[in-house]
Amino acid sequence: MRKPTSHIPVPKVGEGKRGEQGYLGYLLRQAAAAYRLRVERALADIGVTPPQFSVLTMLANYPGISNADLARLAVLTPQTVSVIIANLERGGSLTRHPHAVHGRIQHIDLNEKGKSQLVRCRKRVHAIERELIEGLSPDDTAVIRRWLVSVATAHEGEGAEKLRAGKAGYQPSGRQSRATVDGQHLPRYNVMDTRKTIDRATSSAWLTRPTGVLR
Repeated sequence: MRKPTSHIPVPKVGEGKRGEQGYLGYLLRQAAAAYRLRVERALADIGVTPPQFSVLTMLANYPGISNADLARLAVLTPQTVSVIIANLERGGSLTRHPHAVHGRIQHIDLNEKGKSQLVRCRKRVHAIERELIEGLSPDDTAVIRRWLVSVATAHEGEGAEKLRAGKAGYQPSGRQSRATVDGQHLPRYNVMDTRKTIDRATSSAWLTRPTGVLR
């Protein structure tokens, strides 16, 4: 006879390691996946995917941006950006025109259809953003934003340290770097206050809903 195998139940979203006991890195991925799914469903009838929405947004905000910078801002690979631009252009959302000075260089801009799509997408995404912070105070929201920015910028600071450390005679400063946005330093924040705020945020309804019922 075969021995019965022990079955360990898989925790639901918000339970065990998928809840407040989980690793921060995993919880960030879980939250990002939930957010992406919500945006994906919200934009489905417009015919725009979340990555396409990111590209449309960056093209509108930074006219004449290079593909490399576009990929960095949209948090996508250059290859993925090329495919997205080709699909958007094929769908009639983008237009190309030659550079005013360098004729070989072509600028990619949103045409009227692309601008209309972006306006509709933004309204729906902004509604999701408002729902995410529902129940949080402005101070709590500010702490979460600073923490997320610090997570994103930490590895850039480490990379710069390593690059400088490779130069002869360089000694790392050992000072704690501060997160910056648009060249301005963000205020330092209390770690314990951040942890309390993150705990409140991760227990919010939008994060603890089962994935299958996310709107």
